[in-house]
Formats: sequence, structure tokens, C-alpha cells
Amino acid sequence: MAVPAINVVFGRAVTRTDLPALSAALTARLQDRAAGWVVCDVARVQRPDLVTVEALALVRVIARRHAQQTRVAGASPHLLALIRLFGLADVLTEADDEARLSAEADDEARLSAEADDEARLSAEVSGEPEQRKQASGVEEVVHPGDPPG
Repeated sequence: MAVPAINVVFGRAVTRTDLPALSAALTARLQDRAAGWVVCDVARVQRPDLVTVEALALVRVIARRHAQQTRVAGASPHLLALIRLFGLADVLTEADDEARLSAEADDEARLSAEADDEARLSAEVSGEPEQRKQASGVEEVVHPGDPPG
């Protein structure tokens, strides 16, 4: 028989002061529990930020300590971007979100490559710093303790 998932429902906003209570409540619920799933429902989060991602990461760590797997449900595109920005996309997404993240990452890579091409065209390097003439009136001072260079 499958172990039912534990749902962690996030409210409109998550604050740092919420994290200790979240940690204690989840740890208590997972005590002596068979392996299963913790599902973070973030559909109600209106303005996801670093603290939201931190809370998700905290849930992930606590779940892993208790042999649980973690899924995120209802993540907005903004929250998914934050999750990806902090390098947590592989551990804090659901199947549908992974496909969306992959497509967004491909788009970003394409746009980044196009921007690099444009930057190369608009800013050409004409010489190396070693090839420049030294400004007149500037003398290099060698101190006795300096290594030869």
C-alpha cells in the first residue's frame, strides 16, 4: 500500500520568521514515517522571492533526512525562474515544470548566444594591454622586496 503524500501548503507570502515553525511542523509530521512524498503547494504564493525558495529548500532538506522525495505543485513562471537561478531546478520541480524549465532554459541559451554574437560585432578588441604605450610621465618603481617580473 502506498504511503499518502504530505502536503505543505504555502500561503500568499513566506517570511523568514515562518521558517522555524515550518521546520518544526514538518519534522514532527515526518517522524517515524515510511518513505514517500512531500508535496509543496505554492499556487497561492503571490510574490515569490528568495525566502520562498529558501523555504522550499528547507522542506527538501528535511524531507531527505526522513527518506522522503519532494515535489513542487502550482509554481508560477517567476518562482520557477528563481528556483533555476539558485540551482535547485533538479530537486524542486514537478514533471510539468521540468519540461517548462527545459524549454525556458533553451530559449535563454539561444538569446544569450544571440546577445554574445551582437556583443562581438559591436565591441571589437583592437590590441592587448601589453602592446599599449606607457603614458608619459609615469615611471615604474621597483621595490627591493619585489620578485623579478
